[in-house]
Amino acid sequence: MRYAAVLVSLCSLITIVGSIRSANQSAVDSLEVDVPPSQLVSQARRERKERRLLRKKKQRMRELREEIRALTLSLHQTPDTPPQGKGEQKHKRKDRRDHKGVKWRKNLLEKLKVIVHRLDRMERRILGVKPYLTNKAENSTASVTISTTAAKTSHNSTQDLKIRRIQPAITRSRSGENGTVCTAHKDCRPGHCCHHFITKEKDNTICVMHALTENIPCIDGCQCSTQLSCFLPDSNLTEAFCKKASSIDVLEGTYLYRQDSTIIDV
Repeated sequence: MRYAAVLVSLCSLITIVGSIRSANQSAVDSLEVDVPPSQLVSQARRERKERRLLRKKKQRMRELREEIRALTLSLHQTPDTPPQGKGEQKHKRKDRRDHKGVKWRKNLLEKLKVIVHRLDRMERRILGVKPYLTNKAENSTASVTISTTAAKTSHNSTQDLKIRRIQPAITRSRSGENGTVCTAHKDCRPGHCCHHFITKEKDNTICVMHALTENIPCIDGCQCSTQLSCFLPDSNLTEAFCKKASSIDVLEGTYLYRQDSTIIDV
């Protein structure tokens, strides 16, 4: 039963080694062929799939090596049970069988050592090929990205201008509680605006809490609650309202946020 397990493991190991070698060679050959730019994306996907397959086969190869080592240890162990039977002739036949078994185990151990050495060499080659595959895939993806970006340069330049307007409203992080002194909206917390009160008795600027919720009209982004911004759509330039920022907003309107200004109250 032990010998049958050894033979099954050897067959599986030889199959895995052959498939890894063919997959490895096909992956390298496919990288050396020049393909048109339109096929770079599909080639990168195919290379990622081949790398995943190589990782699985490498894992299987490690499992087989562990099985081989376990079987090798079991082959080295000699049975401790005394010979059964009653007759010297029977003992001689058993001794001959034991001698043949020892010789067979010795030959099998030599073959297992050779296979383990081959596995080690193949693993070293696989480790050398993987960085090559990664570099090729990165270069292919980079070339596709560059060509796509070049085609959309004029469109992106317009979007970048509007994104710069939306960024302060999205990423603002201010300090300043209700009633604290301020010089501009940027000194107050989200949902608070810097009001400049001008009266006969006093002339001061303090943070005032508004905390407007979603879809409530506003005149500046400082009035909206946390994670909301004051949005002025192109379809209605007379009424702005608080809303959550989204990527499509840069194409449909602008955000009102004057962080260096104040609201004057007379």
